[in-house]
Amino acid sequence: KTRIETQNALDGIPYTNEVARQVCHLNQALGRLKYAPSDEILRKYIPKSSPFPPESRAGAIWGLGHLHADKPDDELAALLGGRLSDVNPMDPEAEEVRTMSPISLGRMKAEKSLALLRKFLVSESVNSTVGYGCGWAIETITGEPMEKPVAQEVPGLGWFLDPLDP
Repeated sequence: KTRIETQNALDGIPYTNEVARQVCHLNQALGRLKYAPSDEILRKYIPKSSPFPPESRAGAIWGLGHLHADKPDDELAALLGGRLSDVNPMDPEAEEVRTMSPISLGRMKAEKSLALLRKFLVSESVNSTVGYGCGWAIETITGEPMEKPVAQEVPGLGWFLDPLDP
């Protein structure tokens, strides 16, 4: 198909959860296959204002990380940094999009993003998906070992199945 046919392939198809999941996998495959012509289309998934659901957007961001692996792209890094930083309490960015943004920054080896990654590693901690992604990215870029997540103990009393001995 031509680029325009591919870009408009979903016109008129309702974007159900199943379609979003399939588009997510397609976006990931385009990146893994390093299909360079997909770069322009995958970037359309980055803005929060794009018409695509978060799952498809996260897949596109992940795919872009593979497409640009070991080749920092300052413009792309700035866009991904914006998605990571979007913590507006009234309308925050989707967690899966925020999580995939540092993963792609790390895969690209975007050294200029290290300060931002460190900031969110501290504010989110490695026990969150976003914080873990930031820690992974820092380790990937610098070689500094990341802190390991700490298991959280959650009291289990009051469940439908409780131990006989407390």
